[in-house]
Amino acid sequence: MERVLCETPATGRKAVRIDRWKYDFVAEAILSAVPDTEPGLFFKGLPTQVAKYLPEDKPIGSVGWYTTTVKLSLEVKGKLRRLAGVWPQRLVKVL
Repeated sequence: MERVLCETPATGRKAVRIDRWKYDFVAEAILSAVPDTEPGLFFKGLPTQVAKYLPEDKPIGSVGWYTTTVKLSLEVKGKLRRLAGVWPQRLVKVL
């Protein structure tokens, strides 16, 4: 089974590998849920939004863990960004 390396923008943290199909489903769900304009989406609400897009017939496990892992990977890849100086964390899609 093919796996994807999910890197994190945090220094000193190890990248993890997850199944490609899980990565693809979660990444697509994140990019569908997060707007490309401010004020963005609160990170805290992201797992709930992602769960709405996931197929019910293919459970992925912990939606919160996979959402966080894939979100960090999307940040590293430049497809998602955190709004600077905003707390709690808000996210926007990068076009």
